[in-house]
Amino acid sequence: MTGEPIDIQGGPNWDDDLAGSPIYARNDPNLTGLSAEVRAQLETVQRMVFSYVPRICNHCLNPACVAACPSGAIYKRGEDGVVLVNEQKCRGWRMCVAACPYKKVYNNWTTGKSEKCILCFPRLETGQAPGCAHSCVGRIRYVGVLLYDAERLPAAADVADSELVNAQLETILDPRDPQVAAAALANGVPRDWIEAAERSPVFRFVKEWGMALPLHPEFRTIAMMFYVPPLSPSSPP
Repeated sequence: MTGEPIDIQGGPNWDDDLAGSPIYARNDPNLTGLSAEVRAQLETVQRMVFSYVPRICNHCLNPACVAACPSGAIYKRGEDGVVLVNEQKCRGWRMCVAACPYKKVYNNWTTGKSEKCILCFPRLETGQAPGCAHSCVGRIRYVGVLLYDAERLPAAADVADSELVNAQLETILDPRDPQVAAAALANGVPRDWIEAAERSPVFRFVKEWGMALPLHPEFRTIAMMFYVPPLSPSSPP
């Protein structure tokens, strides 16, 4: 606004600056015990990158929280796969909190009930995207319908760790395949859901482009939230 040069060495986005700023990263207390050689490698060759994972529930196909709840308060909706907590049935035993390997379930100390991301299901029921996807100015979150073969799920979770990702992706079906669409209709999937699956950006990210991956497949919960890994910064020659 004043026309004066801006000091870009330091800024308010200190989380971002930590990733590669010579000011903040070089003074990171975690590097105190490293040798000068290792520090030089981190600063000049392997630029430090931090990745932050949101607290959104993964709405797994094999949810550990559902299996751990002794009161049956947590359940997975058949119509859209959203995992919800019936707080009328919840007894606050918090076994779901311990069971979720992603730590997405938490205990509300005011109500004594377990709570978690519900994927804004009231918005979904009115044709709207969840609040996080709708309000994100960077458009980093996308919601889409995926069709999958439920009969393949037990086998997909019972393979070696190195094969888990491919096994899970094999359960996701191509909605544009006439046989898949016919089978979906025969199993009660509405026509508009199949059409939504054909337009699904998630299907493109996961199956067509191979850019998005499930989070921690080794947990074998078959998470249905997919993440595009950050691109590594280019290294100087």
